[in-house]
Amino acid sequence: LDTELSQISLDDFLSADEAFLTNSSWGVLPVVGVAATVQNGGDATTNLQQIGGGKVGALTADFRTAYWSVVKEETGA
Repeated sequence: LDTELSQISLDDFLSADEAFLTNSSWGVLPVVGVAATVQNGGDATTNLQQIGGGKVGALTADFRTAYWSVVKEETGA
């Protein structure tokens, strides 16, 4: 799998096929949507945007499984 480190626009992120967050405590955490709340005076509007149709993508699921497999193997957990 080729990777590239770059900044992307919000539109590019929201139109992604799939997305995930990762760190050592969460492992691989799928992102299936983004919520943004906009304050306008006393009113608030929340906009919801799905990513990848609101479902965990196949690559993300594979990464998550592989990550926890390595953690289990390395720690004996």
